[in-house]
Amino acid sequence: MDGLSLEDLGMWYREEAETLGEMMGACQQRRLRALSAGQSKEALRQERLLELHRNQRNDLRRISAELRHYYDKTGGPGYAVH
Repeated sequence: MDGLSLEDLGMWYREEAETLGEMMGACQQRRLRALSAGQSKEALRQERLLELHRNQRNDLRRISAELRHYYDKTGGPGYAVH
């Protein structure tokens, strides 16, 4: 990641957040299947995974926005990740 701009890093984090969104959808589907099969322990486990992924996604989105919008985009100090 040498020389990667903070804006580029922010874009990468945003892509990772989208991947977590897909994982959340899969957890939701598994949770619903477990509920319909009467597997309450598995449904609860999927609910906890869903919450974990939701928190991770929100954190990545927040970091991404800060990196992409709040740092000096002119190449000033702190612009590149070394």
